Amino acid sequence: MNSNYGQPITSPQGLRAAVDEMRFWLRIMFEHAKFIRGGINPSQEQEQFIRTADCFAENIERLFIMASNTSPEDTARVNSLVNESINWTVALRDFKIQLFVLLEQCKAVAELPAALLDHVRREADFFLTMLYRLKGLPVPPEEVLGIPNANIPTSLVPKTLIPYMGDAIPRIARDQNLFWLRIHMEHGEVLLLVAYRPKIQDMLYEATAKFEKQLEVLLEEAKRVSEQPAALKAFNAKAYVVMKEWRDFLLNLFNSVMECDVPSGQINAPALILDHMAREADYYLQVLLIENNVL
Repeated sequence: MNSNYGQPITSPQGLRAAVDEMRFWLRIMFEHAKFIRGGINPSQEQEQFIRTADCFAENIERLFIMASNTSPEDTARVNSLVNESINWTVALRDFKIQLFVLLEQCKAVAELPAALLDHVRREADFFLTMLYRLKGLPVPPEEVLGIPNANIPTSLVPKTLIPYMGDAIPRIARDQNLFWLRIHMEHGEVLLLVAYRPKIQDMLYEATAKFEKQLEVLLEEAKRVSEQPAALKAFNAKAYVVMKEWRDFLLNLFNSVMECDVPSGQINAPALILDHMAREADYYLQVLLIENNVL
């Protein structure tokens, strides 16, 4: 396999990888559009932003449903979905960038922190990287994905293709750690910033703050870990423990909110965001398990 471009989209491995990534990421993308729509101030001046977010949510959810019902053996349909997914995700990514800039310049009004728009933009670029890899297209540099210290094309590939990547696996493991640990640290930051009600939900705040700090420490350690397989495997084992606890915390909190079983019944953020974050934790946990078998 070419370590720059991955499996061609016509191969069985590539087709399975494409469907796997689309089934995960298209749901993440249409939920991003819904979160953005819910966070925009509903003034007449911003009606266009709301309608644009609605359009993205509707069309990307349509693609998600199609991907969920598409067999990896249907080469033509998979390729068509990949092309549509690229088109819609590029447009959504650019919309996120637009809103980020407007919020930074105080030219738009939203409950969403501007930094959250950059966060979800990086996730869109991660998804695009997976699809570009399968299509043999150039992938973005690591800095676009928030991976520090290297302005070189990212080594990332769809997770089911990691076992086929040979000598590139340690670099892939490094990039996965640096991408996902930052993402999950920021998930903790977002919950601390917007989710909890003062005083009555201090226990939830403190528990989340503990995870956020653990993830920050892991991220800093990940920057220093060598690309030797043994060192990466040891680090990944440590990351797996923390990530599993974080995933379980998010799921338990999601279920508690859905059952109105938290102090005051609800939190100050959509319950779905907890399940959304937990699914992203699951993705990273799957990556760590795959890498454990091949490092």
